[in-house]
Amino acid sequence: MKNYLFLIGFCFLLFSCQREDEVLPEEVPAVPSGQETVQGHIRVKLTEEAAASLSICATRSGEVTTGLQKLDSLYSRLKTYRMQRTFRPAGKFEARHRAAGLHLWYDIYFDKSIETRSASLDLKSVPGIDWVEEIAVPHIDYRPVPAYLQVIRQLTQLAAAAKAQALAAALADEELPFDDTYLNQQWHYHNPGTLAPSVQGADINLWEAWQYETGSSNVIVAVIDEGVQFDHPDLVNNMWVNEAELNGTENSDDDGNGYIDDIYGYNFVSNSGKVTSMTHGTHVAGTIAAENGNGIGVSGIAGGNGETPGVRIMACQIMDGSDKGGNSPESFVYAADNGAVIAQCSWTQGYTESVAVTEAINYFIKNAGYAVSGEQNGPMAGGLVIFAAANDNTDRKAYPASLEQVLTVSAFAPDLTRSSYSNYGTWVNIAAPGGETSLGSEFGILSTDKGSSYAWLQGTSMDCPHVSGVAALTLS
Repeated sequence: MKNYLFLIGFCFLLFSCQREDEVLPEEVPAVPSGQETVQGHIRVKLTEEAAASLSICATRSGEVTTGLQKLDSLYSRLKTYRMQRTFRPAGKFEARHRAAGLHLWYDIYFDKSIETRSASLDLKSVPGIDWVEEIAVPHIDYRPVPAYLQVIRQLTQLAAAAKAQALAAALADEELPFDDTYLNQQWHYHNPGTLAPSVQGADINLWEAWQYETGSSNVIVAVIDEGVQFDHPDLVNNMWVNEAELNGTENSDDDGNGYIDDIYGYNFVSNSGKVTSMTHGTHVAGTIAAENGNGIGVSGIAGGNGETPGVRIMACQIMDGSDKGGNSPESFVYAADNGAVIAQCSWTQGYTESVAVTEAINYFIKNAGYAVSGEQNGPMAGGLVIFAAANDNTDRKAYPASLEQVLTVSAFAPDLTRSSYSNYGTWVNIAAPGGETSLGSEFGILSTDKGSSYAWLQGTSMDCPHVSGVAALTLS
């Protein structure tokens, strides 16, 4: 019997944490660096007067004119080929957007051979432009382990399988709350301290919380991140579904929210309703809302009880592995307008503030849970935004996690010490399990992965959804 259990554990490790072209991805510490910005792309905020006078047209040569003389003169030198609202016309939500000043923000696209910093300085001198900022790329400290380390990793996985099997055996005498296959390996929910150097109680005390609540489907959590595998067997029943778009006409904005075919959320990188399946976003979503009691995979903090569904995940994709990123400010506004009341954000934009992102976060905090009529239609009046503190092992304040109005999360390890990579300081609000895979893969955070699989990862990205999940559980 013990050999059989070991074989199951080993197969789980081999197939869920390893792929043909790479082995288990991990979040790793990174050295703080300068803010990465997109070339040929700048964001501006206009004055009310300039916005009212704006008349965007395309010339035969492909350049843009606006009707504002000094701006048009600069556009000609920059070879500007597109100018569009940062927050698109919002249909039934347009009046609310205008009241928040979102209609004043525009994205400008110009010749990439022109130095972005120089273009930014030129735009600051144009009358009618109230603010200018370069576009920071949202990113996660996350990369695959190099292929040449596969042999070493396989040996590590063998050791991890043995330890995971030992942990499962240690918990065999405990009555598990749900029948999910790998719940007994999610030490971050319930840590008996069986495996050295873990410490009893280095967890979130979830089994006790489940005696009171397991999650309610009227709570929607926006996972603002990479794409989520919305058809993952452990997530599909806890995904937010836009029924009007699901049952509507393809390539049509059936619900009048300004977005086409946004069935499970929206892809702000490709500007489409086609959310792509990616590891990081799927892993984060699983910690919050993997389905409980379905006899497979892992459990989610607010994943329901096997009879009733848990909280719902809205996929707001702002990263796809490219260096361009998506429209991160717009994702917060979309989430608020479409019913999310918690925004889960395991990413950073470096150490320089974006006013557009801050205003979008403020919009979510103020408007989430409210219908376009102004009446509360969600389980909470206003929204909660939760950010990972970043993985630079410093007390330097990462943005947007450093904002006073967001909840910021650092990571602790299975021995209840600060995880080696985690940012820290008095600006951080709370700590949660982020894992420490230097102790072994099984001491990472176990959750869902793309390809309908599962993986252990580590990082403040992994601690953040623990707090989002607990918030969703409390709200439930």
